[in-house]
Parts: sequence; structure tokens; C-alpha cells
Amino acid sequence: MFKKLFCCLGMALFVSALTAQKKLELETDVRTGNDRIMALLTNVADGNQALTALQLDSGVSSNITTTQLVSHHNDYTAVAGASGMTGVTNIGSGIFLRTLATTGKLRFFVGTSVSPVASKMSVATGGVGFGTDDPKAPVHVAGNLYVDQDGGLILKSASNTCFSIEVSTSGTLSTSSVTCP
Repeated sequence: MFKKLFCCLGMALFVSALTAQKKLELETDVRTGNDRIMALLTNVADGNQALTALQLDSGVSSNITTTQLVSHHNDYTAVAGASGMTGVTNIGSGIFLRTLATTGKLRFFVGTSVSPVASKMSVATGGVGFGTDDPKAPVHVAGNLYVDQDGGLILKSASNTCFSIEVSTSGTLSTSSVTCP
């Protein structure tokens, strides 16, 4: 039923055309180090158009949804701002991220540390946290909230009336009634 192939590093590759659930399975028991990389795709091309992509297609003919995980070369210029970045692209209805754990969190990190202190944004059951992994409200900002010069903070009252809070160049706060967004 399963064909078992052994690679040079002792990783087993199972290929089965007899089951609908699994067509390809990679299995190993390496818990630390770089040998945990299960699949490596490398494009050795160098230059401003080089990228490596993994593409997933679902559907047939004119009803296909395509998702790509793309790693762009450091000199990539075909898409502004994409050089050296990894992107997820979907040609379909969109992209969702989900954790199935009821207390699970989606965390966004910048830099090499993945400690909770380094998390820049977290989505948890309590809401969205900026600078915190444990939001206490639908939007929780731990630190300063910056509003640019041409904007204000719009608050909606219990009577469904909206007010903008703005600051003058001298630092005086003022409020004015505005149309609710």
C-alpha cells in the first residue's frame, strides 16, 4: 500500500496513490537543529527577478483557488517593497489565519527573538494586543498611541453620536461632533 523511500539523511518518504487522505507524507524524528527542515526549495538564480515559491492549487479548470508562499531574493524589484521578504498570496477569496485551540494566540514578531516580550502584535480571545500578548479589551495598546497630524481620535457615544478629539499646535485638546464612520 505504501512505498517507503529512504533519503540520504535517513528521512522516510511515504508515497501512496491508494488513499484519498494522503498523497505525500514526510516523516522524521529530529527534535533540534537544522535537520528539522522537512522540505527545502532553492532557486539559485541571482538578481532582481529571483524568487522561490510553493504553490497550492485547489479546484479544477476555471474554478481554481491558488495560494503561494513566496520567498523573494534580497535584490527583488518586480514588486515594490518585496525584496528580501516572504509573502503569502491568494488568488481567490482571501487568506485567514486560525488557531484551533480555544486559548490559542496568533503572534507577530519582528527580529530574532520570539519571546512574548518581543511580540509586536497578538490576536487572542480577549482582542488584539499591540505590545501585549494578553489584550484586556477588543483593542489593547501597551505603550503610546500615535495619531498623525491630520487626524483625531473618533469616539462614539452611547447615543450613537461621534466626536473627534484633536490637539492644537499648542497642545490644547478640543472635541467636535463628526459624522460617524
